[in-house]
Amino acid sequence: MSRKRFLLVSPSIFQLHRLIVNNVEYLGYDVVHIENEGYPFQYKSFGQRFYNFIRKLLFKDKTYKMKLREKYTLDRQWEILNSNKPFDLALIIRADFFEEKLIEAAIRQG
Repeated sequence: MSRKRFLLVSPSIFQLHRLIVNNVEYLGYDVVHIENEGYPFQYKSFGQRFYNFIRKLLFKDKTYKMKLREKYTLDRQWEILNSNKPFDLALIIRADFFEEKLIEAAIRQG
């Protein structure tokens, strides 16, 4: 018999998700956690790094890397959600930290 699957969508504030994950695993579930931040960011290419440098140097625009990080985090969240389905249960904490479409997809799967 396979273990039931549990989806936890929560922010990583105060590491509260660790307590939840440990206790739910103790109850016999496989837990998948999607967090709002904390995924290590890397540029996809030298071109992105160079373009960011030019924007900072010439245009004094320091928001480009932040936009890349946000897109990377969102892509990573969708990757985790889509690669680990279906779920038997889902728990969503602080849904306002996440994109609405991601929450709707998590509800449909959980």
